[in-house]
Amino acid sequence: MPQKFDLCEGVEGLYVEDSRFNTTLVSFNFYMPLKSEDYADYALLPYLLSSCGEEYPTFRELNTRLGNLYGATIIAGAYKYIDYQRISISISVLNDRFSLCGEQVVASAANLLASLIFAPSLEGERFKSADVERERAQMLDRIRGEINNKRGYARSQTLSLMFGDDPFGMPRYGKEEDMLRVSGESLFSAWSKMLREAYVQVSVVGERFPDDVFSAAASAFSAIKRENITKFRGYNLPRFADKQTVCERMDVKQGKLVMGFSLGRADCEEKMADVMVMADIFGGGPYSRLFTNVREKLSLCYYCACAAVKSKGVMLVDSGVKAENAEKAQKEILAQLEIMKKGEFENEQFESSIRSLCDSIKSRNDCQESIFSWYATRVFDDSLKSPEDLIEAVCAVTKEDVMRAAQNVSLHTVYSLMPQEGNE
Repeated sequence: MPQKFDLCEGVEGLYVEDSRFNTTLVSFNFYMPLKSEDYADYALLPYLLSSCGEEYPTFRELNTRLGNLYGATIIAGAYKYIDYQRISISISVLNDRFSLCGEQVVASAANLLASLIFAPSLEGERFKSADVERERAQMLDRIRGEINNKRGYARSQTLSLMFGDDPFGMPRYGKEEDMLRVSGESLFSAWSKMLREAYVQVSVVGERFPDDVFSAAASAFSAIKRENITKFRGYNLPRFADKQTVCERMDVKQGKLVMGFSLGRADCEEKMADVMVMADIFGGGPYSRLFTNVREKLSLCYYCACAAVKSKGVMLVDSGVKAENAEKAQKEILAQLEIMKKGEFENEQFESSIRSLCDSIKSRNDCQESIFSWYATRVFDDSLKSPEDLIEAVCAVTKEDVMRAAQNVSLHTVYSLMPQEGNE
């Protein structure tokens, strides 16, 4: 059973005991309000912090130290989570009992991670220009890579249209023009503010309770003047932008059709298990309505899938289509939704969905990164629901629950990405 406790004001420790793995995962997660003006800085910051530090000013020196820690690895990233941006830096390291000379490898790795976070490589009150330029160049490659992934790009564009000025509609890595404005000074300001104001989760997934890791983290944060600490504001249905139907033309061979729906409510997964089952029967596995009818029976698309962002009250249906089939596919997707609303889906589809979802949830215990991610996205849940709790909630869903969940769904935005005219 996971253990959660306060380390100091606005900083919690989370320990998940698991002896199945040969490694321990130590993670620092910082939660800041999701804002457009500093989104790019926080998107870049974890990659910059994890690449060098005051003690290890070059990546080569840092990599040498990681090698000396039996090949420890650092994982970094920034993610959207409800109305927050989660800045995450983690280290995975061999368990102490496997060290050759009895070294305290986990504590050493955690100290290394803390040194990168609390003592970065700076020039006065700015990050070094060479480090910023290096990491920004890689981030720009990620941003451009997102655009080249046309399926992901179409989904991102749909969310942007739906959310309008709400920063949740921002692309995962931010916009290129915003990233180009990031500077050593703006990153220093964002880093300082993060240490002062973020709600922080220090999590450890491993076989031994890491009292030394938590004690060191508590001391480090207690030395900082913490103020205006980020607080949870609840699961609120966002103010969507005006409904839109948009067609964008690009040099693509296969068209993309994405339909953005409102779920009519927003909440955590456990309280929206009915939505999970509804979305899965509608467009999840090969047993779903969209797969068996829109794709297989009518051959209106190359793929057709559904995914719900339950914490934001959104559901996306995305498909790959020929331009001449886009309107037919859209009508058929809506027709299948009406079947869901009437509860006319088959018992076999319902049962297949329950089994598939339970298997998928069970798999979240298969690796340390997915265990850590599970609790990182439940940081404001005092009850510490486990994957097993979600399985129990899913198994309690009835066909009537699914039908009622579908009845709350309404179409908001339709976005299509089609070949240039004359190239269909």
